[in-house]
Amino acid sequence: MKYKSKILLVLFSLMLLIGIMLPLLIACDPGHDIRIENSTEETLTIYFDVGPTGYFVTLGNLEPGEHIYASFAMMDGYCQIDARNAEGELIFSREYDWWELRDEMDWTVVITPPIIKVYEPIEYAYGDEYITFTAEGAVPSFSFEYPSDYNLLSYQPMPQYPSTSVLLSDVDYYQEHIVNGEIIKGDIIGCPPEAEWDYKHMQIFVYRANESGAETEVERKIDAYRQWVTRGWSEDFRLLEKNRVVVAGLEGWEIVISYIDLPPVFVDGPCPRTRAVAVVNRFLFFDYQDTIWEIRLYSDAGNADQARLD
Repeated sequence: MKYKSKILLVLFSLMLLIGIMLPLLIACDPGHDIRIENSTEETLTIYFDVGPTGYFVTLGNLEPGEHIYASFAMMDGYCQIDARNAEGELIFSREYDWWELRDEMDWTVVITPPIIKVYEPIEYAYGDEYITFTAEGAVPSFSFEYPSDYNLLSYQPMPQYPSTSVLLSDVDYYQEHIVNGEIIKGDIIGCPPEAEWDYKHMQIFVYRANESGAETEVERKIDAYRQWVTRGWSEDFRLLEKNRVVVAGLEGWEIVISYIDLPPVFVDGPCPRTRAVAVVNRFLFFDYQDTIWEIRLYSDAGNADQARLD
């Protein structure tokens, strides 16, 4: 008995020592300086954010060929670097984690002139099945093809505004929930059952531009998702990508964001869920005929790669 007690005492002492030393080691982490270089031909203002704060600090202005340093601590996990030109245009936005900077980049980030991604018409492989959808009655009218594993859930043309919404999902059923004796139907988009968090949803949303444009809507979308964290609806918001793109000859913007979707407060309501879900959302924005086009693709993190291909 005495021998076993000594072993337990030693194990307990080791765990206690680790518990005391680990926070001290992390707290004493001196961090590392990231060298940020401007290899463009224009003056850039550099912004820096660490960890899940969502609050950028301005590091300063960089002339072409100049560099600046930012301090990054291991306990922060990841950081984000943005760069804007003199006109305020965001020409660089990228997130890095500690190990990527240390092992792959030697603590150096080089900001290069933005490369515009071009989305060309898809050459379908033999055997692939696609369905054509035509937005009849929409203003402006349009049509597109989508993979056959998606199902059309709703189509709402409102030419008087004009506004159009097309919603597709790779899940094709609805759920019924009984709340206070009343049957409530919740579609899979808003109320996926806990066992079915394996999904992809696609939406094409067209609306009047008014005074804003696609770039303004991009910033609004990013701010809206950041507010989710502030309100406690989600956590760990990250802007993974922000790119200039060309869609069918039209210049626009693409953003990719990720976050942890937290369980709803009312777990006994029409959308019960008891666990958090990692989500990746992709958006394309562009202007056309006095309207803003927003193509959204939502998925859980496990389906993010397939969603990108879709």
